[in-house]
Amino acid sequence: AVDCRGGSNVRGVCIDAVNCGYDIGREELKKLSALFAVVLLSGCTRIGPGHVGIVVNQWGSEKGVSDYTPKTGTFTYNPITTSVFAYPTYTQNYSWTKNPNEGSKNNEEITFTIKGNMVISVDVSIGYSLDSTKVPAFYTQFRSDSLSDFTHGFLRNVTRDCFNELGGQYELDQVMGDNAAFIK
Repeated sequence: AVDCRGGSNVRGVCIDAVNCGYDIGREELKKLSALFAVVLLSGCTRIGPGHVGIVVNQWGSEKGVSDYTPKTGTFTYNPITTSVFAYPTYTQNYSWTKNPNEGSKNNEEITFTIKGNMVISVDVSIGYSLDSTKVPAFYTQFRSDSLSDFTHGFLRNVTRDCFNELGGQYELDQVMGDNAAFIK
């Protein structure tokens, strides 16, 4: 028989653990407190101005990118089941140019063909920002933590395709001279 010192004894198991003499020592309490603090503090992130958070649930029936986008401020989460990334929503600017002092040191100008198969080279500057409510869908579609990859990949290709599609409809004097229709 187990002596429970006043607690209940059911089939040799103490029901009242305190009365059974189980005592958490100071060292165990310190270790548990430290573990709790590490878990609590590691599950906290700061979302800066001009950014939103992307919440990715790693486990459970709701796993994947959440539709919820935390805004500027401190955001707490469970680091075991969730990841949070800060994503910029402020205006991104970039110039694709031949000039090595702008954008890249490489020649990034965009070339396109106009009517008559003449090749034209242009410097293009672009500015864009992301709608904070659509950032989770954007992140899911382009699967990148870097807007630079989007800018120099997908966005550059779309821009070049637009120039090629529209440029083929115009003659040189329409592009270089009276270009109101081309610029629309």
